[in-house]
Amino acid sequence: MTFVVSAVALTLLVAGCAPTPEEKPTQPVRGPLELSIGALVPDTGSIDYAGPASRAAVQLAVDDINSAGFPITVSAEFRDAGDVSNNIGQTSTTELLDLGVDALVGPISNGVSRTIIASVIAAGVPLVSPGNDATDFSAFDDEGFYWRTSAPCTLQSAALAQQIADSGAKTAGVVATEGGCAEPLVSAITTDLQRLDVKVTSSTVLGEGASIDAGSLGLTPDTQDAVAVVSRDLPQAVTTLEGAGFASNELFFALPTPRDYSADLPEGALLGTTVTRAGVNPYAIDGFADRIRTIDAGVTDLTYAVETYDAVVLLALASFEANSTAGRDIAGAIQDVSGGAEGAVPCATFSACAASIAETGVADYDGLSGSIAFADNGDPTGAVVGIYVGKRDNTFERLN
Repeated sequence: MTFVVSAVALTLLVAGCAPTPEEKPTQPVRGPLELSIGALVPDTGSIDYAGPASRAAVQLAVDDINSAGFPITVSAEFRDAGDVSNNIGQTSTTELLDLGVDALVGPISNGVSRTIIASVIAAGVPLVSPGNDATDFSAFDDEGFYWRTSAPCTLQSAALAQQIADSGAKTAGVVATEGGCAEPLVSAITTDLQRLDVKVTSSTVLGEGASIDAGSLGLTPDTQDAVAVVSRDLPQAVTTLEGAGFASNELFFALPTPRDYSADLPEGALLGTTVTRAGVNPYAIDGFADRIRTIDAGVTDLTYAVETYDAVVLLALASFEANSTAGRDIAGAIQDVSGGAEGAVPCATFSACAASIAETGVADYDGLSGSIAFADNGDPTGAVVGIYVGKRDNTFERLN
């Protein structure tokens, strides 16, 4: 009898000490929210080839968000970003800010972003660029209003150097004509080549937009086995370097868009040429190209499209998490929804992430461009580098 009583007492004691299920904190009622996004897309200028896909990607993201069934509605106002040769981007930005947009997507151009970023910060409007890759943005005092879904250009250094070493080259020249990426990327490539026992015979940084003259730079096949080029003007560099005697497979480029150059160069000019570019392969994302073409059937070049789509989704998720369309509130939440919130479960769509926010208050958007996870300075930390090799028809095939 004593044993039974003790057992009962023990049972009561254990029951009394058993933890109760932890209750999830009640989430606030969100919305309804009306978020206005200004989209600065390159309709004209040197990167106008990316304009149609950029516009379509913004609209596709807006449509996906608005059809998800959450109490947030997004609208987009489009303006031409132009390029650094004119002030179209500044005029367009002023127009969008005067309209009272809550956030901005774009520009792609490093130079255009530099001309508008001060006015954007002064207006207290967050900006997410899908194409800026210059390293100076990493240290810019943006007061938390600037972010980018494209990685700094120096990320490409190790991949490019490895491709040169794997080609069997023992010596290489390095030349750059690309503004904010020139000096840091040339320095990084030089260091990585030397680490791989490739001797760097020359290292030259020219002015932004300058033409490469192989003769004056001492670039000859007798002196170098390969040339690493940091430039977006691939046709000019290929023409002069092949004219100096280099074979197409001895040329290695960082930064140019690996697109169709059949109208710019003679057949075979890019056969075996290597190009590195940060970012996922948009053509390998199941159904993405088809979905973009439901917006614009004429889109053929998807450069920057996934980064643009993700920029819109991130701004909408930040607004939804903050339960606000105020610029400072959105800017304060965007790092969280990119992967900076403790305990957030990764999610791949606006709908899944918005559901997570509604239930738990947090989300970790791993979108089309990969695991973004913004650092404190606005740089994505989850970027990948693509390796592309030229084909006889002067288009490129991605190897990874």
